[in-house]
Amino acid sequence: MSKDGSNEQRKSPRHRVLKDGKIISSDMGSVIDVKIRDVSDGGARIQVPAAIDLPEEFGLLMISQELLYPAAVKWRTGQLTGIAFINEPRHLSPNNLGKPTGPKKIRL
Repeated sequence: MSKDGSNEQRKSPRHRVLKDGKIISSDMGSVIDVKIRDVSDGGARIQVPAAIDLPEEFGLLMISQELLYPAAVKWRTGQLTGIAFINEPRHLSPNNLGKPTGPKKIRL
């Protein structure tokens, strides 16, 4: 049991934030604006409109840091989605997210 009495079993502490982010599909054919609600070393909780169907794996761009985190969906409840980071982040500026002109893939 954690210090606050909850049964949370995280490997690293969660930090509450309110940041803008983008979900980016591996072929860059889809970009979805999201709000990042909290972050830990291993993942994040994001707010996504309930009607949006997320892929199982994608890139999460943290706009303020210009870092793209390869991620996978772990759970979803309404507009909130828990994701796990599945690899180290890499630098990607939001300015580089124009509409692709041909088949273009990003490495997740």
